[in-house]
Parts: sequence; C-alpha cells; structure tokens
Amino acid sequence: RAGSYGGVSSGGYSGRLTKAVDIFSAGCIVYYVLTRGKHPFGPEPEREYRILRGKADLSDLDHFPLAQELVRSMIGFSPALRITAKDAEMHPLFWDDSKSLGFLQDVSDRVANGNSYALCSMMESKAELVVGKAWDKKLHKELLCDLGKYRKYNFTSVCDCLRVIRNKKNHYLDLPVDAKAVLGSLPSGFLEYFNSRFPRLLIHS
Repeated sequence: RAGSYGGVSSGGYSGRLTKAVDIFSAGCIVYYVLTRGKHPFGPEPEREYRILRGKADLSDLDHFPLAQELVRSMIGFSPALRITAKDAEMHPLFWDDSKSLGFLQDVSDRVANGNSYALCSMMESKAELVVGKAWDKKLHKELLCDLGKYRKYNFTSVCDCLRVIRNKKNHYLDLPVDAKAVLGSLPSGFLEYFNSRFPRLLIHS
C-alpha cells in the first residue's frame, strides 16, 4: 500500500480525493518504486502517526537528489503547497540529457553575464553540499591541465564549476582526445560524467 493508508493516507486528512491527495499518493508510489518497496513515512503502525505530522524520511534517496526533491514536493504536509501534476511532469527528473545539459549552460551564461548577483549568491549558498570542498579533486587530470590558462578558478565555487562544464561543452570538439575519452560523448556521456560527481548540481541550479 504505497500511497494509501485509510483516510489518513490521503496526505493527512480524510474526505473525497482531491488533486493534492492524488499527488501525495503518486509521490508515495514514486518512492515505493525507486526504493523497491519502501514507504516515505516508514512501516506500519508508525506510518499513520508520521503522516499526520508530516514526518517523512526520504534518506533512501540521498544518492538520487533529483528524485528525492520531486518526492518531497509531492508529499508535503500542506496540500496547498504540493506541486501539481503538470509541475511534476515538467520536473528535471524527467528531462532528457540535452535539456539538462542546456539548462546548466543557460544558468552559467546568466551568471557569467554579471547581471544576476542574487542568482550567484543563491548558487553559492550551499556550495559545499553541491560541489564539495574542492570540486577540482573530483575531476580527471585530463580536464584540469588547461583550466588556469585564461582565468583563475575558485574550486569551492558552484558558479565556477558550472563555468567549467559550460566551457568544456562549448569547446568539446577542440578538446584533446584523452579529455574526450574521459568525458564521453555529448550529451549523455558528458552529462553523466558531471552528474555522477555532482548529483545535486542540476536541482540546485
């Protein structure tokens, strides 16, 4: 019973089903599928208590931040604050690789234009969580050899990490063979290389 638990299962209140309740149930099902049978509010009999108090535990998706964020937005305690079905459908979890990579590039372009101080500040607000203490340590040496050739990079900065991704993507055809081999092909191999090292980057951006 991934998304149902009597009247409470409907997201914390009884009565006729609403769109918000359907989203809650769908979020529970998404979690159930991705965790191979677990429930975001834990096993019975504690489940009802946790649902009533909005105490979800999504730690089994810590390795998959995109999915974790989607489920969290679908099972929020307040029905009014849950995303709509349309929002869920448009979530980055369901983007193809070209769209995801293009989005990261667009964000980097906005930051590079220097007209988005608020955006840059937001990007850096959880930098260590997103890129670690030094993002260069997560990249192959084949990608680092020419980084300081044209500008200085801050290896603790999310924005600078995005800049590297953008530049490597824009100049992919000009990269050395060994660098291309490390990155893989565009867009899928390239995106997977950076997603595997910075799994929170896309949802944070």
